[in-house]
Amino acid sequence: MRIWHWIFGSYRFILLFFVRNGKVCLDEHVVPLGVNAGFECAGVVINEQHFTKTSNIWGIENRKKGTNTNRIAVFRKPE
Repeated sequence: MRIWHWIFGSYRFILLFFVRNGKVCLDEHVVPLGVNAGFECAGVVINEQHFTKTSNIWGIENRKKGTNTNRIAVFRKPE
């Protein structure tokens, strides 16, 4: 699995994915790990998509399969 992350000053941003067809949300696992590592969790940004997906061409309806949200965990390293 590839993990996307960005660092800006004392802030860390981690792009979170769903696994097992959306049954496991990684934010529920990553946030406690970040806090245990000494970071403060500033929040989880959720971008929910409300548009027709290109997958409709292949007969997959929106909000039924695949990823319909993007989530980014925001951590801050205390000084």
